[in-house]
Amino acid sequence: MADDRFSQAVASVDVLDLCGRIIAHPERAMVSLAAKVALAHSVERLWEVCLESELLVRALAMPTEAFTSEEQFAVRDHAIETQAAKVAHLMAALRGDTNTNKQETEDGSSDAK
Repeated sequence: MADDRFSQAVASVDVLDLCGRIIAHPERAMVSLAAKVALAHSVERLWEVCLESELLVRALAMPTEAFTSEEQFAVRDHAIETQAAKVAHLMAALRGDTNTNKQETEDGSSDAK
């Protein structure tokens, strides 16, 4: 029961507002335990976006001049599609979009109703 209340308190923290208040008045940065946990979760999620974005950039930067088969192009295209979908999913979760579990088909359309 207490864990549920704490989880709800963490979920209710407006992290961007909290960051703004901390930046504006760092000397008065008294924050609750729930706010600290919310900030820690946000940092973890942002770092995950950074890592997945880096992999997307690497996939986009793969030099295609040396490719000798359609399979190599397909592998690159698949890596780009996979990483783009991961970044989009993670960004949706950061924005608080509630339907982040929907699957996209290979042509980019959604199976979600």
